[in-house]
Amino acid sequence: MDSEKPSGRTPVAEAARRLHPEAQRRIQKEHEQLGRLVARLESSHHLAITLSVLEELQTALVDHFTTEEADDGLHQAIGKTAPERERALEELFAEHRSFLIRLARLRRKAEACRDDLASTLEDGRRLASDLKIHEGKETELFLDAVYSEHGGGD
Repeated sequence: MDSEKPSGRTPVAEAARRLHPEAQRRIQKEHEQLGRLVARLESSHHLAITLSVLEELQTALVDHFTTEEADDGLHQAIGKTAPERERALEELFAEHRSFLIRLARLRRKAEACRDDLASTLEDGRRLASDLKIHEGKETELFLDAVYSEHGGGD
């Protein structure tokens, strides 16, 4: 099967040509932004960075999916010109909703981790402080015992 149209355009290029020029530019720009965000999410090993990326990604996806689902978006390029693909297009739009739900859940989970992490770190600092105080008391008691045993007390 030849992936090129008789005009020399690929099927993707042919579909993109059917988009309103402004929608085409907007969708391309959004795809580039989303690609960068997805790459940052994939490479993140820090909760704070992940939370920041998830927040940016959620905003970007809402805007992007709104653009794609608009009358001059993918409906224009695919739905109106290739009605036999309308079902597949609707499935993609359903995936949009699924992604947004998953993203919201992931953000809540990450927020809970941050809260748990902050609480755990605070508990760790408190434990360290209490251990220092305890060590100081032991040292004081030990020194008092040593000095009083050897008659070195006041």
